[in-house]
Amino acid sequence: MAKLHESLNENLLVLRAQLTALPAVDLETILPLQSSSRLSTLPIHPLPRIQRITAGLPETFTSLLALVRQTVTSLSLAIKPPLSLTAVLDTLRKLSNDFERLATCVHAAPSGSAVEWEWRDRVQTLGEELIRYLVILRDAQGKDDDVAFLTHTGMVWDALDRFGEPSKSEMAAVLKRWDGQRGLVKDAWEEFRELLEEDQDGEMSESSAIGDDDDDLDWMIRDGSLSEEELSRTQAAKPLVALHQILHASVPRYVSDLTSDPERSHLPLLIAGSNVVTSFDTAVSTFHSPQDEAEIEDTMSELADKSRALAKHVRMLLNGAGNVEKAAQCRTFLDKWESRLQIETAKWSEARSSLTKLHQT
Repeated sequence: MAKLHESLNENLLVLRAQLTALPAVDLETILPLQSSSRLSTLPIHPLPRIQRITAGLPETFTSLLALVRQTVTSLSLAIKPPLSLTAVLDTLRKLSNDFERLATCVHAAPSGSAVEWEWRDRVQTLGEELIRYLVILRDAQGKDDDVAFLTHTGMVWDALDRFGEPSKSEMAAVLKRWDGQRGLVKDAWEEFRELLEEDQDGEMSESSAIGDDDDDLDWMIRDGSLSEEELSRTQAAKPLVALHQILHASVPRYVSDLTSDPERSHLPLLIAGSNVVTSFDTAVSTFHSPQDEAEIEDTMSELADKSRALAKHVRMLLNGAGNVEKAAQCRTFLDKWESRLQIETAKWSEARSSLTKLHQT
């Protein structure tokens, strides 16, 4: 058993070293991320040039993920009594080798690409789960309880399945990541709409109801029913909030047809979209009661900056777009969106001024 304990510790060291060595994405060199009212006026970097993905690399990466699943399953079976020490040690070595090869695929992916970002996240998540799994195996030695490591076997499987089929191209990675972003925006948009619906019905949401735990208090304080003034402010903001949701949701409709150059990274586009998601969620949260008017104004201004930056990035893709018809449609959409943003921003400003005057009298 001492030899098994030693082998588990050695494999833990290998996994931790591989995770530490994974390539980092230097976001600051790709797109300005600072939170500033100047963000929309900063120059957006052109699509960085990347190396073409090596033929067969995505298939190798996918095969290795399947091998890790098989190896973890074999290890969980081999370590159960009657334990075969030789089989367990061999399987541990294979697991380390499989994971090292996975990490090598990440290093071989085009640097600064959306594919590299996706693969890195996948391997990082898997590696962290494998470390927890091996720690459980190590600590369970000598104990008559296999529930813990069998549970963690399932958690490793979940980590393998969480990202779905690995992306094999830059555009596939963009669309997959965008789909995840779109789900977050949709949830925040539904949250915003429910604020209005709850108050129209005179009811509080389930999450606003009194709970048994003290931890519920902070949420209750933040998420009470809106006052008449808060409801008016929220209703006035709805068209503007909707515009930001529409922009983010519409991007995939155009980008896949605007460029398919395998030697151009779309990571800056993903980061611009991620910035909108974060700002959108933050802005929506400020409309819960009690509202802070200055906070709402700041977060809505920040959201507008991030959305304009995203629109500028999509416009950049129009230059030299392969699909001329799609580029024209995209340009028309962006023109209309920016015009509408200007109109709704002015209306929002007028509504806030009117509310302020109304409640000062």
